[in-house]
Formats: sequence, C-alpha cells, structure tokens
Amino acid sequence: MGYSNFLWIVLLYPFVLLGVPAHAAARILGALFAWGTLTRVYVYARHELAGRLPAVAAVIALASSGTFALWVFGGLEGQLLAFLLTLGVTGALQVTRETPNERFVWLGVVFGLASITRPEAIAYVPPTAAWLWLRNRNQGRFVDILVFVCVAASFPLTLSLAAWLYYGDPLPNTYYAKHLPLSEALVVRGLMMIRKFAADYRWVPAGIIVAWLIAKRGSFLARGWLPLAIIVTFTLFFLRIGGDMLQYHRMWVPMLPMFALLFAELVEQVRWPALAMTLIALLIALTLPNSFRGRNIDSLRQGDEFVEGAHRVGRRLAQLPDSTVVAANNVGVIGYENHVRILDMLGLTNAHIARAPGKEVGIAGHESHDGSYVLDQTPDIIILGMPRAVTKPNPVWDTGQQGYPSDMDLRRDPRFAREYELRYLKLSDGRWSPVFVREGLDVGDAWKPERRP
Repeated sequence: MGYSNFLWIVLLYPFVLLGVPAHAAARILGALFAWGTLTRVYVYARHELAGRLPAVAAVIALASSGTFALWVFGGLEGQLLAFLLTLGVTGALQVTRETPNERFVWLGVVFGLASITRPEAIAYVPPTAAWLWLRNRNQGRFVDILVFVCVAASFPLTLSLAAWLYYGDPLPNTYYAKHLPLSEALVVRGLMMIRKFAADYRWVPAGIIVAWLIAKRGSFLARGWLPLAIIVTFTLFFLRIGGDMLQYHRMWVPMLPMFALLFAELVEQVRWPALAMTLIALLIALTLPNSFRGRNIDSLRQGDEFVEGAHRVGRRLAQLPDSTVVAANNVGVIGYENHVRILDMLGLTNAHIARAPGKEVGIAGHESHDGSYVLDQTPDIIILGMPRAVTKPNPVWDTGQQGYPSDMDLRRDPRFAREYELRYLKLSDGRWSPVFVREGLDVGDAWKPERRP
C-alpha cells in the first residue's frame, strides 16, 4: 500500500472515472469539506453556547487562517480530516445521559473514517473515550464507549488486514519512507516546526489555549477540554515525527477547528460584548496578515512557480517512449503528466528505498535514499534535486548543488559520473530543465554543455 490517505483516494476515484482531472476533483472536495467544517462549527457553537457571537467568533477564527484557506485548494486530504474530526469532536461534546446508544456507533464510524484518511487520527479516539467516560460515568455508558472504541478501531484494522493480505505488509510504504527512530534531533526539529507555526500566527494559537485555561480554571468538565486534548495529542505526534515541511503548516489544518472551538468558548465567557468584539478584532489583526505577506505567502508563490515548471518537465518527458526509466525525487507532478516509468529516489513509492538503512534527521519526509540501488536499476534519466524549469542553463550550479541525501548518494558513486552526462531538455515555453542522461541516449531537443562535468 503506497500512501496513507486511503479514504481521500477513494473519494477522488469517482471523479476520475467521470473524466474530471484528479487535481480539479481534489479542489472541489477540499472546498466542500471546508464549507462543511465552517458550517458544523457555526451550528454547534450557535446551538450549544450562549448567543450568536461565540459562533461567529469560531467561524472567524477559521476563516482568518491562511493555512485553512490555502489547503481548501491544496489538493491533499487535510480538509477531509478536519471535517471528520470536527464532526466527531462536536458530536462527542453533545453527548448527554439521555443520548441514545446509536450515537456511539455513529461516533465510532466518524472517527474510523478519519483514521483511514490519515492514520494518526486513531490516536484521537482514546482522549475522546476518556472525556466521554468522565462526563457520563455509569456502567451502561461504559459499554457504549467500548462500542465507540471498537467501531473506530475496526476501520484501520480492516484496512491494515486488507493491505497485509494484498501487499504482504499492513503498513503503508510512506511509513517506512518517513519513519525515523526517536532522537533528540528529531524532537528538536519538531519543536522548531511548532514554534514556526505559532510565530507565523503571532502566537495566537498559544494565546487561545492560555486564555481558555485561565477562563476555565477549576472547571474540569468544561467542553473545551476535549478539543484541547486533541490538540495535545496531535502535538505529541507532531514531535514524534519531527514535524512536517509542506507549505503553510498543512498538518495543522485538522487542528484549526479545535482552536476555533476553544476560542468560541472563550468568547462565551466574556461578559461584556465590547470586550468580546475586541478579542475577535485582535485575532483578525494578528492572524489575517499572514495570508497576504511574509514567508508563508512568499514560499507559496515560489511553490506555484515550481509546480508550473514541474508540469512542463513532466509533459516534456511524455515525448519519450513509455519504457523510459526516470529516477527523480519529487515525482508526483512529473509522474502525473506522462506514462514513463518513475523510480522514486525518496522511497515514497519504492519499497526498497523506503526501507533502506542510513536515514538521518534532515529535511522532513525526504531522508530516505539508496544511490547504489538507483544506479543498479540503470535509469535512462536522473533528475537531481527538484524537477526545475530554468531560463538559462547553468552547468556549474547544476553539477555542484548538494540537494537531498538521495542526490549526494548518487554523486558519491563513481558510476554516476562515468555513465551519466548533464543535458538541458528544451521545454514548451522556451525554458530548460537540467537532467542527467545515460550516455548515448537520444532525448530529442536538448542542449549539452561543451565540457563534461
């Protein structure tokens, strides 16, 4: 089993069968689930909290987040997980002693679906079960909570069993590609990523938690303890994996509704409407600018340029025979645009490289490598670093850049310098893409530096 977002792929498949491109379908679904999350947060807060202002505050807390807005159209499963987690948490918060037993089965289904959207979601079941038990302690409810846990756990267990029977391994390949032993360096990297998330939003997420804790001090059965427990659970997971490098804090998307629920409950505690409005205005003033200026939006613009160039590289590779073997690091876009054989040097879609020894803490999710294995497969083309479109060839740069550990592995092997030469593929817009081509291979319109590097 290659990737770990199983349910997201399942939901995209019907669109593809109807002829809708996968990236367009992902944006459609992302928008639908984002609106679903906003609606659910508003309806819950409007129904359960006093007055309309807390509900409006929760929606504003979400809508003013550049992270939430970007990943509406980012193409990944974050908005689906955010919707399911919001649905499950708010559903659990509405449980009372009079709630029928069927609600616990429904909660189990929701959390189960979340856990086959991204595997870490199963970790949110224990704090939810503990909170349900603390709020409704009696023998009958213990059975209901046990049913909830069993139903939720049945989803990832069934998926793992199916993967084991079909692939011979219950875990997705990305687990092996990204897993690193627990170490101080890994935790330090995770702490740096958490600090970056908080700092990019002017420490508003931390401020919401601290303010809520002060407002609810002594109230051990307050609703906000469950969203807070979910945030803490995610933070521990985030530290364990050493953080994530994708733009605009993509892994925090499912946590944003939890912060919004805390903020709504905080606003509810404010007795003076003018002060509550001031809190909302302060949140907007501190968080909204991150959507328009700063390193996140700059990185996003650069990312857009990279993706556009990578699409052109992929379409250029489509001019080669389908039997062509291309070894590359960032394979998603270039693989989408053609039918050549792709060898993923980062191991996300390659079982051998994912399990290769020698990984060290570096760029999160990009540590796997086995240059000797890559060269043993005799690829026709090797793309070091990221697939790029450049306006002017620069052989000195392209032969000297360090890149990922997978690139450095190749450079250390004498076969790479002996058997491959730098070429610049001509792209449809007149730009060039640097690649290393097996000696003697005809790749069509390409420029070769006069001197071999």
